[in-house]
Amino acid sequence: MDVRFDLRWFTGADVPTEIDPVLIAVLDAIADGGSLRHAAEHLRLSYRHAWGLLHRWEDTLGQPLVGLTRGRGAVLTAPGERLRWAWHTAEARLRPQLDSAAGEAARELAALFAPRRDSALRIAASHGLAIALLRDQLVRAHGLGIDLHYFGSVASLQRFRAGQCDAAGFHVPLGPLRARLAPLFARLLDPVHDRLIVVANREQGFITRPGQAFTGAADLARPGLRFVNRQPGSGSRLILDALLADAGVEPHAIDGYDNEEFTHLAVAAIVAGRAADVGFGLCAAARRFELDFVPVVTERYYLAVAGNALDGASVRTVLAALRTQAFRDGVRRLGGYDPDASGTVVTVQELQGV
Repeated sequence: MDVRFDLRWFTGADVPTEIDPVLIAVLDAIADGGSLRHAAEHLRLSYRHAWGLLHRWEDTLGQPLVGLTRGRGAVLTAPGERLRWAWHTAEARLRPQLDSAAGEAARELAALFAPRRDSALRIAASHGLAIALLRDQLVRAHGLGIDLHYFGSVASLQRFRAGQCDAAGFHVPLGPLRARLAPLFARLLDPVHDRLIVVANREQGFITRPGQAFTGAADLARPGLRFVNRQPGSGSRLILDALLADAGVEPHAIDGYDNEEFTHLAVAAIVAGRAADVGFGLCAAARRFELDFVPVVTERYYLAVAGNALDGASVRTVLAALRTQAFRDGVRRLGGYDPDASGTVVTVQELQGV
């Protein structure tokens, strides 16, 4: 059973009015195409409807959202930009929690209306776009119940070790950083009884606005540069801290080191909304918000499972989904992902290898 929750925004104290999501889509399309006519055509709205929607909400909010100039198109005003990015930042921050709640609701409804159905596969996972895509395909194309909750890589493995989930998603860098960081994850796994399923390889690095002069970790200490970080215990934070140590940069020298977000999309939204100049995260998140990306490391995203679960129906379904062309094509479209090894099963010892 597929359940989805969405955000709804209301304004006004006495008689709250719901903000139409189409308004945000119009603002996005104007920012992208530079004209209201482009926005209307892109969204398949009449020009009259798009114009009326803008003016109605400008009256409601008491602020101009778009500046229209005859013969010169349209640009978002400062309030229009602020509204647009407040919306996207809230969505990026809250989408993982909404998806987790939706998974719980789906499990409860399945138990109520289809009590003979197998229980959902419980996954604790580091945030990523490929794991979200896998969850969607497992539910919609394969009919597998998924109870997915996002945590950092370390916290996900701790829950797996404690028996609080059936699988844990985490990521480990390839190349020189692997030997330094892999033991942090390997110590939470049983090298004899656990197995690792490769979800995909992916690129991680610095996310910046187009035109931002930035070359690497050493630049984070530059005066006036605002940074947005990931939370402690996340794999991304561990990688960043290793990069800072290599560059000789002290965390206290970075403006924004303690400004933490729990997802890659939230980091990208903060940068796109100009609340920060640079973040650390996925190439796919930078692409989602049309930002620049400075690649730093290729990493491998794994699902840890008990070895004896490989013969179970749920894990067999996961392996089959990872090996489908639909999943691999979807992962490639995300940007910065390589699914060539998706669905490969390896031992824990691989963490110390490749």
